[in-house]
Amino acid sequence: MRRRIPSLNALKAFEAAGRLGLMKLAAEELCVTHGAVSRQVKQLENWLGVALFAGPKHAPTLTEAGYRLLPALTCAFDQVDLAVRQIADTDEGTLDVSCPGTFTMRWLIPRLHHFNAHHPRVEVA
Repeated sequence: MRRRIPSLNALKAFEAAGRLGLMKLAAEELCVTHGAVSRQVKQLENWLGVALFAGPKHAPTLTEAGYRLLPALTCAFDQVDLAVRQIADTDEGTLDVSCPGTFTMRWLIPRLHHFNAHHPRVEVA
């Protein structure tokens, strides 16, 4: 049976915005722009056919539908996080880094010793 679920990015954007209370904070957590979070939440609202947030853009509040959806998504993402950590979390192995030379010389290399001090069993290649 095929699952009928909306975009995972849209679900993540809504969950972060609902949990943190602001689209701006959700954007910071997800490393995207405020506009990207707003568009994803709007896409989810369109897919569901209900509003998840109400009120002014600078201080949105969850609607009844938003309050009902948020705890289920938070729990589901917590379970995914736990499952992934049980399989992939390790302080050992090789970290393969690829980036432009200027970035490597000016930003990465000067900070690499801090990473090595905190993760001595990870080889950076």
